[in-house]
Amino acid sequence: MKKNFFDNRVYDIFNKERDCCEGHLASYIPELAKINPNLKALSIITSEKEEINIGNYNYKFTIQSISKIFLLALALIDNSEEEVFSKISVEPTGDPFNSTLRLETNQKVFNPFINAGALASASMIKGKNAEEKIERLKKFISNFTDREDIDIDRDIYESEYKTANKNRAISYLLKSIGVLENDVEENLSFYTMACSITLSTRDLAKAGLVLASRGVNLKGERVLSSKICKIMIALMTTCGMYDHSGSFATSVGIPAKSGVSGGILGVVPKRMGICSFSPVITNQGNSIIGVEIYKDLSDIYELNIF
Repeated sequence: MKKNFFDNRVYDIFNKERDCCEGHLASYIPELAKINPNLKALSIITSEKEEINIGNYNYKFTIQSISKIFLLALALIDNSEEEVFSKISVEPTGDPFNSTLRLETNQKVFNPFINAGALASASMIKGKNAEEKIERLKKFISNFTDREDIDIDRDIYESEYKTANKNRAISYLLKSIGVLENDVEENLSFYTMACSITLSTRDLAKAGLVLASRGVNLKGERVLSSKICKIMIALMTTCGMYDHSGSFATSVGIPAKSGVSGGILGVVPKRMGICSFSPVITNQGNSIIGVEIYKDLSDIYELNIF
């Protein structure tokens, strides 16, 4: 019988007291400001099918920027790699996730994990309107998570869409340089619905394991090509934690993608998928407790990929 990789130290990591006094909820989206700041969860699923779930792991939160992984993956399925990366580069920016600084001087978006890049990814997904596209995306994500009942939090969607003035500005800039070819509001609606999809840490750990397993889910079904998985993991390493990505790569060394609602999806290639959730975030948009949990997991269990 194979011995489990994790021991009781993982519970010590989860239960460790963390200082969140300098953090805040993502109040620029009014509905996200209502989330209980004390929620906390961690899920890990290994390639050996060892599974750990701690805390509020059944709580479903809006995935926000974690959706950028699925948007890019589906865009790469619907279009050639050359077509996608003719509009979206793969370079880290060092700028905030909603920055417009480089759009006026470049004919490309810097990477698909900033808002401009994700809006471009969304525009390349096939479908006659936002509703058809979101149904395709939900079905696509269900293959990763083994969950059929994937929902959208309509209250958060409405709140986010009504206040999405920065993303509207980004969209019109993308339109002006020829990156975005379809209707601005239709594309913004679809992108905002994607951010408003709700999943638990357990669901997202399963999705992470698919990426770690080069595109094969727990049922042994191929969900994604090995090539696309490699692209995702590379981008998660260099661009996945907003303008904290370099620091996270050097201090933690686990490819990851965060969202402003407090989730962090991590991938240890060939070994495991990880997801933490805690909604108190830094100014960069990363969960304070989540980042600390990843640091401890990396150090204690030697998960750094470098």
